[in-house]
Amino acid sequence: MAWVQGFARFLDLVEADTRLGSAIGIQGNSFGGLFAVHLAAADPRVAAVLVNGAPASPIVPGFRSAREQMAAVVGTEDLDRVAEVMDGLRFGPHKHRIDCPLLVLHGGQDPLARYEDQEPFPHAAAPADRSVRVWPDGEHTLYNHATERNAFAGDRFTDHLIGQDTTNR
Repeated sequence: MAWVQGFARFLDLVEADTRLGSAIGIQGNSFGGLFAVHLAAADPRVAAVLVNGAPASPIVPGFRSAREQMAAVVGTEDLDRVAEVMDGLRFGPHKHRIDCPLLVLHGGQDPLARYEDQEPFPHAAAPADRSVRVWPDGEHTLYNHATERNAFAGDRFTDHLIGQDTTNR
C-alpha cells in the first residue's frame, strides 16, 4: 500500500524537527482513523494510536455528503471504483497487527460508524495495549463531547508518550 508510505512522510517530518521528541502518537478522526491504524500497523515509529469513529471495512455510504467526500478522496464519481478502493482499505486483525497502545473512541449515536464497524481495531492490538471508550449519546467523532474527548485523548497520549522520548533534544 503505497499510500501508507505517503502518510509515513509525516513521521519523517516529525522526526526531523529538532524541537520535538522521538515519541510519536497519531490520532485519526472519522475516515482518518482508518489511515491512522494502517500507519500504526505498518510503521514502528508510531508509539501510540487513537482512532475515533472509523470503520475497519469502509463501504460507500448512503449519506450523500459522505459519499461525495469519499468520491473526492478517490478522485472519481464512479461509485464502483470508489467501492473497489474502499475494499482495498479494509483493516483486519488477521492481516494487520498494532504493536503500540491503541485507543478506540466511539459515539453510540454515530450514524456513520457503528461500534461493530470499529471492533476489528482492538483485536489487532495486544490486550494490555488496547482500550475502548464509548459515549452512549455520542455523535460521529464525538463532536457533542469535544472538550471531554480532547482532554481524554490528550491524557492518553501523555500517559503513553511521556518517558518514551529517546532523544536528547
